[in-house]
Amino acid sequence: MMKKKNFRKNLMKKAVSAACISALLVAGIPSGTAFAADDASGAQTVISTQEDLTMPHVAEDCMQKIFEYLIKEDSAWSKEKKEAKEWYGEQVKYSESINGNIITLSAEGTGDFAEATGSWNYSLEGDYLTCSITNNDFIGIMYFDYLMQAAFDYLGMDSDLAAGYINATGAKNIENKYYIVDEDASGTPTKLSIYVGEAYQMDEVLSTVYIDKAVLTDVTAFDEDQKMSSSRFGKLRWYFSGTKYSADIYIGEHDALTELAYKSLMETVKVLQPLGYEDFVANYKELSEASTETYQVSYVTDQTELSETVGESADTHYKYIKVHFETPEPPSLFSDSISIKAGESDWISVMNGEVTKWTSSNKKVATVDSNGQVTGLKKGTATITATCSDGTKLTCKVTVTTNPTIKIGGKAYKKNQTYTVKKGKTLKAVITGKADSVNNAYTTSKKKVAKITSKKTDTTVKIKGVKKGTSKITVKVNGVSFTFKVKVK
Repeated sequence: MMKKKNFRKNLMKKAVSAACISALLVAGIPSGTAFAADDASGAQTVISTQEDLTMPHVAEDCMQKIFEYLIKEDSAWSKEKKEAKEWYGEQVKYSESINGNIITLSAEGTGDFAEATGSWNYSLEGDYLTCSITNNDFIGIMYFDYLMQAAFDYLGMDSDLAAGYINATGAKNIENKYYIVDEDASGTPTKLSIYVGEAYQMDEVLSTVYIDKAVLTDVTAFDEDQKMSSSRFGKLRWYFSGTKYSADIYIGEHDALTELAYKSLMETVKVLQPLGYEDFVANYKELSEASTETYQVSYVTDQTELSETVGESADTHYKYIKVHFETPEPPSLFSDSISIKAGESDWISVMNGEVTKWTSSNKKVATVDSNGQVTGLKKGTATITATCSDGTKLTCKVTVTTNPTIKIGGKAYKKNQTYTVKKGKTLKAVITGKADSVNNAYTTSKKKVAKITSKKTDTTVKIKGVKKGTSKITVKVNGVSFTFKVKVK
């Protein structure tokens, strides 16, 4: 059976330029007259003004051509439709149509995927392919991304580089006549417009922008939990995965690695902060391979590694450098508390450490062996301590929720109750909750009247009537005593 997926979440993951659009919707594009970007010194550099840009009008068949690129077999939209069929079967169906200068993308969902149903129109307004947004419509924005890629193909542009350009101008708040975001009074985007008259003049902008804190706004430092993310920005791609103890950071640059890749790598490391990053920031001065006890930097040429990490065909136009951070994790427990019943056992697992000694703070409640196996004896709590070879001490709270119980002659035990058995016959007491590692202890006040014939490891205690009379019997299980009288008739 095909595993069901959340439609909206899955669409977000598969939208090729989702990160670009998300950055724009957060940053917006302010009105103004000049392109500006940080130069090497951090100062603002004026690149050109809107009035300097000569932008010819679109061709009459512009939308028809974009539509043709949209429905090509290898287009992003066609791949999305194919993957949707693989994921959702017939429960989600995509379709597209064109009527004059309006392209419509539709989805029809049934059953669990009824939320996918809808149609979104994208029109040509002047020289711009336009997406009108209602209520911050996520799906409509994502579908617009597929149309943008078709437009890039129509203009003969590298889709990755063009999408990276849009992301870069948005995140850096560079005035951009090629891509315009209209907002309402609250700052919510109401319309996205992308110029489709000619290939973009990107070189000057992309030669100055790199990945920094403004780009990594939503990225937080590594911690103990695994995290990963990837995106593109200008001429750059980045990918990271791991924890603060073991992390991989990839930076890719279009055509060749330059100072932009170096700056991006340094800034990304500063934000992610894997253990050992201070040494890296202080000593890694230029793009080159390097190896220390805490980090290793290498140029990436392995095709398999690239396809499994940064995505398929990521090496076509991009050159990558990778830094791997590795610091031994301190010993830790898989869980710092467990709950068991009397007679049950569980294991305390220690990760990243060798345990030299196990101890229990209350051996009457729970015991622990040399392998970390904890056995519950009776109701109560105990603290199990694991002492590691490096001196680290780890503690786990063990709660034993029940006491052992006993039934005598099929009846529930009552203290000092008298049970009868005929001479020469056997009375059975059945134990529940006995720990395998603890032997029973038996006493009988008059062995000539009643004697116990069971082994101390048994969970069924056999009491044989020897001669007429009464004897007091005590059965101790896991240190818990059960006392009762046996009358032999």
